[in-house]
Amino acid sequence: MPLRVGTGLLYVDERLGQTATDFYLPSYTTVRAFVEIEPLDNLTIKAEVSNLFDKEHYTNSFSDVRVQPGTPRRARVTASYQF
Repeated sequence: MPLRVGTGLLYVDERLGQTATDFYLPSYTTVRAFVEIEPLDNLTIKAEVSNLFDKEHYTNSFSDVRVQPGTPRRARVTASYQF
């Protein structure tokens, strides 16, 4: 039963939040992790968590009064079978 485990980091630096102003969005780091097993031939099951530590972050803005928050922690389980 092959097992794969992995993790990754996403770092986004401070950036301008609105053109021609001094409004900046803060930098952030999020962590992603997954576990994947193959319990049977041709069957793969994968569990994945994005934003593992539920870090509050801001991905985009249209102005200093309209800022888009990033996605909170999200978990997903998938299965695939190859014929």
